[in-house]
Amino acid sequence: MKKIFALRGKGNSGKTATIRILHDLLLKNGFQLINSNFSINGWDFYSIFQKNNKLIGITSSGDTFDLVFNNLDNLINSDV
Repeated sequence: MKKIFALRGKGNSGKTATIRILHDLLLKNGFQLINSNFSINGWDFYSIFQKNNKLIGITSSGDTFDLVFNNLDNLINSDV
């Protein structure tokens, strides 16, 4: 079963910061990072985690329909 959760809000309202916190929480709770372009100094990123045969993909980039669609498509169709 695939589920999609999205954050919506005005610019500079903390959406990316929240997703970066989620990235750190997943690592701290035993999820293995299996594919990512995450950078401590960067902002927009994608990461794919795995734990107990469950995959979780997160991405912070997506202000337009095309960006959101492409990022979700990349996560869903990754080689993982």
